[in-house]
Amino acid sequence: PDEPDEPDEPDEPDEPDESDESDEPDESDESETVALEGKSAAATTSASEKAAIRSYLSGIRDSDALGSLSPEQKSALNLSSVELLSNKAGPQRLKTAALLLALLLLTLSLAAQYLWYNLDTLGKDERYRPLLMSLCQYLPCQLPMLSDLAAIETAELVVRSHPTVPEALLIDFVFSNQATFEQAFPLVELSFTDLNGRLLANRRFSPSEYLPPELQHFTHMPVNTPIHITLEIVDPGAEAINYTLTYRLAASGT
Repeated sequence: PDEPDEPDEPDEPDEPDESDESDEPDESDESETVALEGKSAAATTSASEKAAIRSYLSGIRDSDALGSLSPEQKSALNLSSVELLSNKAGPQRLKTAALLLALLLLTLSLAAQYLWYNLDTLGKDERYRPLLMSLCQYLPCQLPMLSDLAAIETAELVVRSHPTVPEALLIDFVFSNQATFEQAFPLVELSFTDLNGRLLANRRFSPSEYLPPELQHFTHMPVNTPIHITLEIVDPGAEAINYTLTYRLAASGT
């Protein structure tokens, strides 16, 4: 019998070529590069979207309607808050403040003008006088003296012939200030009429003429203080049988 054929020896496997392994691309490196590029693109897209949203919102006026946003804009908007600045808030507040200040100055000006032109009248009113006195301590104003001629009472009026001077009369009377405040000494007016009321003689005396020497330095009548006055005048004649004593304001003579 024939001898069996010897089996062929198996071929040895080829050893891998190291240079070929180095030339093949690494799949992990490629995936990392793709991920980084994706993040960079997403960041660039997100920044551009936010810039577009800010530009869009900054141009919106109060009367404009806010249109719908795309999903991409909404997602970019959720990443960071967008600050809305009103261009009209600041000027509007300044305008309102300026208007209020102008109204306040106008009101004060009108009040000052009213007080200035009515100072004499308001200064004689006891309700406003304390306030005006306080204001006049800081402002160049002077209040008029209070006066109430009706509060000056006359007592013991006597008219007689002068004991030492011929054809002269001597008038004596006592007057006092019954008001609650001091007031300037008034003018004293003495009038003589006949039986029919016809005026025969009239004379007005200023405080410097009728006040006694010891009272010349006084400018105002004290309250509830009797003051004795003596006047000397020429005798108006036998027909002058009636006489009256009247007080007038020294400033106006009324």
